Amino acid sequence: MGLKVKINTVIVNDINKDEIIDFVNLSKDKNLDIRFIELMPIGAAKKHRGTSNEEILNIIRENFENIKEENKNKRSGPADYIKIENYKGKIGFISPMSNCFCEECNRIRLTSTGFLKKCLHFNYGVDLKKHLDDKISEEELNKLIYENIYDKPEKHLFLKECDNKENKYMNQIGG
Repeated sequence: MGLKVKINTVIVNDINKDEIIDFVNLSKDKNLDIRFIELMPIGAAKKHRGTSNEEILNIIRENFENIKEENKNKRSGPADYIKIENYKGKIGFISPMSNCFCEECNRIRLTSTGFLKKCLHFNYGVDLKKHLDDKISEEELNKLIYENIYDKPEKHLFLKECDNKENKYMNQIGG
């Protein structure tokens, strides 16, 4: 049907690392991408320790041959990809903790309550639902969205204490 399927997974250290190989093997006969995302300390994840993508890549390299890096394109956003020879899909890595990619980030989130988030780490953004309820024009709405997208923070501060840190769970903020 022309759809590209991506499966995102976060490996937490108390999960069996053999599952990494199982995830990779999902891409063998199917044109789907498996993307490993480093655990970000948001919500309940603050209580766990994630596995770095470097460690995951080392496990993959120990178990597979003929791996090549894929060229990055703008549409892949923060993900870096590898390809295993004769596998239909690709393996991606999104590494917000070990490789801060904020200056390349092209992502925003719209929550189920209509709140536009500029960054997962911070609790600020703009309440689009409120503005829609106030019946702003489409032109005003576009301007508001544009201003917020182009006013993204310079970088996240996951590893530092700061004001405005997000305290909601990922499922509450669209992740």
